[in-house]
Amino acid sequence: MTKLTYLVAAASASALALTSSAFAESRTENLSSGSIISIALVDAKHEHRNVFMDELFPSVLPAIEDAGGRLVATFETIDVEEGNYTPQHIMLLEWPSMDAFEAAATDPRNLAVLDRRAEAMRDFTLGFFTIPEDVKLTLEDGVVYEFFAGIPAGPETPNQLQTFFQNVIPTALEYGRVDAMLMQPVESERNGYFRPIAGLATWPSAAHFEQFTETTVFRENIEAYRNPAFVELELINTYFVE
Repeated sequence: MTKLTYLVAAASASALALTSSAFAESRTENLSSGSIISIALVDAKHEHRNVFMDELFPSVLPAIEDAGGRLVATFETIDVEEGNYTPQHIMLLEWPSMDAFEAAATDPRNLAVLDRRAEAMRDFTLGFFTIPEDVKLTLEDGVVYEFFAGIPAGPETPNQLQTFFQNVIPTALEYGRVDAMLMQPVESERNGYFRPIAGLATWPSAAHFEQFTETTVFRENIEAYRNPAFVELELINTYFVE
């Protein structure tokens, strides 16, 4: 498994947990199957690391809310386990429709910060998804939230993934993995992160995830079935922080 660990986060997983504790209050969010779920991958330049979270997003939140959108949660990256995206934060928002997002995106309050955002960001990627059924998402301090998304390699991908999951899920369950949400991509020119396969899973802790990835069943099946199934794959582990 290719693993990129942030130096800031890697200093200590326990330190991150303490940081999260200062901001996060456990809660449950109900997401509707009729809504649009947007994922923002926020990758700020080092010298502007706090600009988006502390300055830019608060300034556009009124426009989001006036359009009917809402911030569901903000997550802080622990590890980028797979892929080339390296966001410091992942933000999860809910919209009544793509038209609602369009209204917020073209609101003068949002347009006014675009130049500042471009200056502060190394990358800012937005993906739009629907969910096949209502979701009750529990947000808790210390739990690992695993965002995964990928582009299938070809027609064999469904069979490869079916075999992979059949083989590894019993072991993953022993380590506490839970599927929290499956997502389907929205066909839109606004969708800058189109991934046919995407979702969110949880682990009781970073240690549970790491222990699972060291098991023989995982290592054997990832090479035989999962890796060949994708041409691109992102797997980003995070903590809930707000």
